[in-house]
Amino acid sequence: WGLITYYKIDGGAEVLLSSNHVIKNILIISISTGVTIFFYAKYFMKYWKISVIKYEEMKKENIASQYEALKSQIDPHFFFKSLNVVSSLIDEDSSLAQRFIKELASTYRYILQQKDSELSSLAEEIKFVEKYVFLQKIRFENAVSLNVNIKEDILSQKVVSLALQIIFENIFKHNAVS
Repeated sequence: WGLITYYKIDGGAEVLLSSNHVIKNILIISISTGVTIFFYAKYFMKYWKISVIKYEEMKKENIASQYEALKSQIDPHFFFKSLNVVSSLIDEDSSLAQRFIKELASTYRYILQQKDSELSSLAEEIKFVEKYVFLQKIRFENAVSLNVNIKEDILSQKVVSLALQIIFENIFKHNAVS
């Protein structure tokens, strides 16, 4: 940069402290300080921006891993209770037992298909919920009902896959059915 200047001072402190030299020295110090501050600020902003990006990526990965954990969580109690329902239905109503098995298989097929998808249509999710509620309705001997009232134009909207499954599992898990 050439900001450093060497002086040969003839005349001692009077010349060094003369207004001409003081102004030059203050100007050189000011420019050096300004350039130093600029480069430190540039360095700080660069690494601050990188750290913010890394933080957001880690936050996104954390949310994605939580979502994946929720998606992979198929309630084993539901499956075993469903098998118990089927075993009792076989003797009572074999045609209902067959329909129950088809709906149970369809429910788990949908869960496995959607496990790798982030989004699905609201219509697909509603169809899944209706099958899931059918299984619960048989399990709880018609103590459950579901009324779906959604405008046709929003059924094609995309929603988080299996989000409704998690909601409905929690409804049946944490509430009393009478």
